[in-house]
Amino acid sequence: NYLEISAKLQGSMTSYNGAWTDSRGGDNAMTVLGTFMLKHTFAKDDFKLATDASAKYGYNRIKVDVEDGDRDGVWFKNIDEFWVQSQPSYKISKHWATSALLKLRSQFSNTCVSRTAQTDEDVISGLFTPGYLDVSVGFTYTCPKSNIPFVISLNPLSTSGTWAVGDK
Repeated sequence: NYLEISAKLQGSMTSYNGAWTDSRGGDNAMTVLGTFMLKHTFAKDDFKLATDASAKYGYNRIKVDVEDGDRDGVWFKNIDEFWVQSQPSYKISKHWATSALLKLRSQFSNTCVSRTAQTDEDVISGLFTPGYLDVSVGFTYTCPKSNIPFVISLNPLSTSGTWAVGDK
């Protein structure tokens, strides 16, 4: 068994002086990004199951022009994605294995039309809108030389599906 988990939270703020931007004053831009990664490998005899997952979610805040000619700070997402994949394999010789791959990917939250349009009426997509599912079956070759770490996956049987839920 091998397990690796990583989680990060990053943030930054940039301040612009009013003399550099325009006569309406300065601006502060902020960014927040969270990332998560998981890698798990289970191996027993000739069977191996590798599971990987990744998630990223980030927000920006910038000033935008609003209807009355003023500027207002708006938070909007700039990255929103996750995926989970599992790859079982069974060794059939020293360097060859039969293998399969199952991968699911989508986004966590609603996406709006633009940075300035962030109301419920402006939502154009959400969780699993779209969602993607990839499935493949084939063979995996592992290089016999340990100092050359490459693996080739040959998956002649594969398919990919896209779906959307909801009315948007």
